[in-house]
Amino acid sequence: MKKNNSNSNSEIHSMYFKEVESEIRFIGELTDRDSVQVTIDLAVGCASYMDDDEDEKVIDEAITCFNCRYRIWRNVGFTCYNKF
Repeated sequence: MKKNNSNSNSEIHSMYFKEVESEIRFIGELTDRDSVQVTIDLAVGCASYMDDDEDEKVIDEAITCFNCRYRIWRNVGFTCYNKF
């Protein structure tokens, strides 16, 4: 029997995005397991994902937006050059 979670994937994803200065930003934290999982889900499903340089990676050996070459750090969170 499948467990019924109170938060669907779309609800969880929507918790981590915010419009700031006319762009959509990911505002999740590296210390939050759900936040990291959202970035993994996005990166695995992204046709444009590309590993960043080794010295720019945030999480070792993971396909995640945190490690993507198209991630652009901002003062609040980060955005995606390819618009997530």
